[in-house]
Amino acid sequence: MTIACTEINSLDGDCIFISPCSSNSFRACLYDGVEDDLIYFIYPAKNASTFDKFVYSMRNGTMVPFAGEIAEDNFWAPNGRVRNLTWLFPSE
Repeated sequence: MTIACTEINSLDGDCIFISPCSSNSFRACLYDGVEDDLIYFIYPAKNASTFDKFVYSMRNGTMVPFAGEIAEDNFWAPNGRVRNLTWLFPSE
């Protein structure tokens, strides 16, 4: 079986949010502060005491730290373990 891959450089106005336990995509124009053609990531860092938060641009292939402020306290469960990193989106 042969699998064909197609390179894309745009999400056609959509954005994607990815974490280890949750992912979602939607039209960026539906929400203030969200830009199109970007992929937002949150992952535990290698030392597992902090989190990597970054955004990748489909337009120019660059990756920069995530600009949104998310309190790190929101990532930890009461027992000191990492919570399931889940994006929360308003219902449509």
